[in-house]
Amino acid sequence: MDIVFLASRLDGEIFYENLKINREIERAFINTIDKSETSINILDKKTFVENKSKNCNIILAINDDEKIDYEDDYDNLIVVKEDMFELFNQVNSILSDYSLFYSKLYQKMLNKSSINDLLLYISSYFDSKICLLNSNKKLIENPFNFYTVNKLYPLEVKRKNLSKTFAYLGLEDFNEDYDSEFIKLSEIISDFLYDNVKNLLDSKKDIYPTLKNLVYGNFSDKDEKILKNIGWSLNDDYLLVTIKLNGGLFKYQEMFTHGNQFALDYTSRLFSIILDNNLLIIINRDIKDNWDLKEKMTYFINKYKLDPMYVSLNKNLLNLKNAYELTNNLIYNGLQINSLLNNNIYEIGYDLMGANKYSQILISDKILKLKEYEEDNGGDLLKTLYYYLMEERSLIKASQKLDIHRNSIVYRINKINEIVNLDLDDYESRNNILASLELLDRLEPDLAIRNIEEKN
Repeated sequence: MDIVFLASRLDGEIFYENLKINREIERAFINTIDKSETSINILDKKTFVENKSKNCNIILAINDDEKIDYEDDYDNLIVVKEDMFELFNQVNSILSDYSLFYSKLYQKMLNKSSINDLLLYISSYFDSKICLLNSNKKLIENPFNFYTVNKLYPLEVKRKNLSKTFAYLGLEDFNEDYDSEFIKLSEIISDFLYDNVKNLLDSKKDIYPTLKNLVYGNFSDKDEKILKNIGWSLNDDYLLVTIKLNGGLFKYQEMFTHGNQFALDYTSRLFSIILDNNLLIIINRDIKDNWDLKEKMTYFINKYKLDPMYVSLNKNLLNLKNAYELTNNLIYNGLQINSLLNNNIYEIGYDLMGANKYSQILISDKILKLKEYEEDNGGDLLKTLYYYLMEERSLIKASQKLDIHRNSIVYRINKINEIVNLDLDDYESRNNILASLELLDRLEPDLAIRNIEEKN
């Protein structure tokens, strides 16, 4: 490990100068001197003063503000206001994390991970936003969608018949202490990236037919490879947004950039296709930094007064076909639920049934009889029965919901039992009555069985 990089990872109040780059630090010693370049020596003040060695890497731990006299040209000395044993544990943890990082990096390349996955992994360790540019410094991959590159690292491939810079790693938030580590890193990943850039670029062109194959149920092994090349797994957390487009694409010209490609398309994070005059937006929520997508989607939704349908694919991209058929069915039947469909199962079920002309036959004849009585005589019997059952036959809670005295609830329930014979002690019977009331409310909203605020 580079000593400058190690110093940058330490906690506490740190002072250092004249650090010479050394990429080989592998172990730490506590309060003893090891002159190997691969070691870092963590000393207290007494040991440091007694040894005065300049031929090794030293972290001096001090617990007070007492000044330590040492020559300004003392090489590779780091002074930290910290307990020596705490520092030892901290340094060992940093070295262990460092070793684990590179071990996993090599494993990812061995397993042929996607370029996007590799960039995300590197970024998470160095806490730096990274993108990949080609040899002409044009963007190839940018999972973080930043706009200003502050540092470039050339990626060079060196083979028998080939030696050239074919791409660059670009960093937004560059830390100078990481410079030598990124030089080392660029050398390690160059060959892997060179072998995979073409696959990535081809897959970005082929992703649109792949998404259509998913919707039509024609998914193949080739499609799975295309997904892997852009960093998508079938088991990532996906969100489908379906929007009905009326009036042709020209009406939404600001929303489209290249033919049918949606202006929000962010490679590896979001892609979209158009089917049956519906815009399908598929967002991979496992890929980091999707915060900006919602903001831009909201802009277009408000600008064009669109009605989006949101549904989670439950960590299975193969659910795209069923998810689209569900949202398209809701749109076709004139239904609109603006929050996540997965959280509205109860509402969707009744709304879909209410949109079906055959649903009327499922309503209990006893509930229909109560409806006829109420139309002739009034009395809010249906609403009272609904809230009485919803509140699990609690007179107090039902009276609070309806804002009437509990005795009025008793009177109305008795009246209901005079008109029809309902078995309210049987669990299945109560569920059927509630289902009939919910369905009737959707078929005939003028009945206002549920409170208006609950409907919204």
